[in-house]
Amino acid sequence: MTVDAAVDIISRIIGNTLEEYDQSPQSKDEDGNRKPHPLDIVDPDDKLFALDMALKEVALKTTPATLIEGPGSTAPELRRVNKDYYVRVPAAPQSGQNLDIDDGLAYAVVFRALSMLWSDYGRYEQQADSIIGTYDHAYRDYIKALTSGQLASQDAAYIRFSADGQEWHDGYQPGDLYISFKRIDTDSWTPAIRFVGRDGEDGQDGTPCSDTQFTALHDTPASYSGMGGKIVAVKDSEDGVEFVDPPSGSGGASTFLDLSDTPASYTAGKYVAVNSEGDALEFVDPPSGGSQSVSQFGDNVFYDDSATGTISLDADTYNSFYLYPNDDLTISFAKFDDDGQQVSAHFGSVYTFAIVNGNSFNIAFDSNETIYGDASIAGDANGYPLTLLRMYYDGVAWIVVDRVVVSDYAP
Repeated sequence: MTVDAAVDIISRIIGNTLEEYDQSPQSKDEDGNRKPHPLDIVDPDDKLFALDMALKEVALKTTPATLIEGPGSTAPELRRVNKDYYVRVPAAPQSGQNLDIDDGLAYAVVFRALSMLWSDYGRYEQQADSIIGTYDHAYRDYIKALTSGQLASQDAAYIRFSADGQEWHDGYQPGDLYISFKRIDTDSWTPAIRFVGRDGEDGQDGTPCSDTQFTALHDTPASYSGMGGKIVAVKDSEDGVEFVDPPSGSGGASTFLDLSDTPASYTAGKYVAVNSEGDALEFVDPPSGGSQSVSQFGDNVFYDDSATGTISLDADTYNSFYLYPNDDLTISFAKFDDDGQQVSAHFGSVYTFAIVNGNSFNIAFDSNETIYGDASIAGDANGYPLTLLRMYYDGVAWIVVDRVVVSDYAP
């Protein structure tokens, strides 16, 4: 990414923020005059200074391959990698030049610079940390091999870009929305990560994806106006979604049994488990020996009907968890990678959670876990709602794939 492109992204985001501010009631005083905004005083020098600071901070947090120097180099040292290699100080950003850091970390630098310019831009710092975490996970083994002499320095780490997450190319091109890193240890690519969002209202792409609304996405309708009562459907062209009239009659499942991958009828005394094919749920006999604090049924299902306080789920052994707590519960995870570092779960895996909350207990995932999507657990003191969650773990955060609440579930 060029320095000019980075400054342009920052300028457009600040411009959008100020435009929204000017249209809000908070921008006017009692006499109708515009009140100053903290971003009013940001000038081009401030943006370059923030980029410079962000470059150094990202380089301190990671080991960018383009900044590694070895014996005999006279470049200024930013931090030591080992006795033979160090990360040099990245060059100060100047117009007409490239950002002096790996392409895969360029957006992390831009996002970090934005968070330095205004305290309310903290969401961009989270975006930067997510990119840094993904980069470190993808290149951990590669950097080790490079600095230990097992790889030649010209063996470049791979980064690829895409406009649709399907067709990929080596360098960034206008309209690209996704980025992916090549895992040097497994010679495989990480899942597509969306890093660019909608640019204003003209439908073009080019600003970082910071929107949290459905209508702000690139392949969704641009407005809810006039769409009351509509439902979401995939377009005939299969390149996005649109609002359409709902089908006549009652559509969708209204009970647990109406779902396509659940049993056709209830059987008293049975428990819910993933079937042996791993593609649906079924009712099975309860574990032998009566109520058990921790036991296993099926191939990879963890069961606990008395969990309270904080429970640490073994995501290394199980990928499905059935919990029926009898008090407040905090759900955490414990898995250690090959380097002995504690992580939440297996990178790139999908986990299933079936949680019954029949007394409106406070049930939630550990606040240290980063979760994108609705992972709340339904509760009802007068019933037995079952919350079914499927969540994908990308090595840094959890992403909710789907969430179903069965209000009339009777264990």
